Amino acid sequence: MAPSVLSDENKETLAKDTRQRLLETAIWLFGEHGYASTSTRMLADAAEVNVSAIPYYFESKEGLYHAAIEYIVSEVKGALDEVFNSAEAALQKKLSAKQARTHLKAVLCRLVQLFTQSGRMQCWSVVIFKEQLRPSDGFNIIYDRLIQPHHQVIGRLLAIISDVEPDAPSIQIQAHMLIGQVVSLLSGRASLLRHMDAHEWNADDAHHIETVAVQMVDMLRPLKPYSPDLEGC
Repeated sequence: MAPSVLSDENKETLAKDTRQRLLETAIWLFGEHGYASTSTRMLADAAEVNVSAIPYYFESKEGLYHAAIEYIVSEVKGALDEVFNSAEAALQKKLSAKQARTHLKAVLCRLVQLFTQSGRMQCWSVVIFKEQLRPSDGFNIIYDRLIQPHHQVIGRLLAIISDVEPDAPSIQIQAHMLIGQVVSLLSGRASLLRHMDAHEWNADDAHHIETVAVQMVDMLRPLKPYSPDLEGC
């Protein structure tokens, strides 16, 4: 019997499958063990591919790591594009403080949905958090394509609420702290689940968290201009 020959279409499908398995395996292992402690042999064995597949598809372990980060960023960005694009389009016009709050609520609710309902987000967040704690070249990808653009939109909405310039340091800090409160749904997930006496979040839990996020936006007050004379802690 003549040996079977893969069609070009089947070869392309096989290549995509191998590449995708390496990406998903890399995200898991880099998240679990970190970049330095994850060997190419570990990656290849877990993905059930030959070690040579790594340089073939990604040139090197570093290339695979960067590709894994690019994949995470693209997936998260895709999940958030609709609500952030809507807010960005609205910001091209003159918004009232009330309208800015409405868009900010929509943004936070979408973040809550993603952070509580996506099992993949939990896996991706480990890699993102590691880069926040010990930045490598990969952090530039996360910051430039994901963190900075979204932070900028939230900051501009907050600036309208406080009637100040969006590049004011106090607005940058406020935006960072507000995002951090929602990100804690990932970084502090185990603690909040324990507080709520739950093992996993269901749709009702997610909705409950959304209502709290909405009320948080309603409670925002315009920031006072910073002065060393302002009372701190």
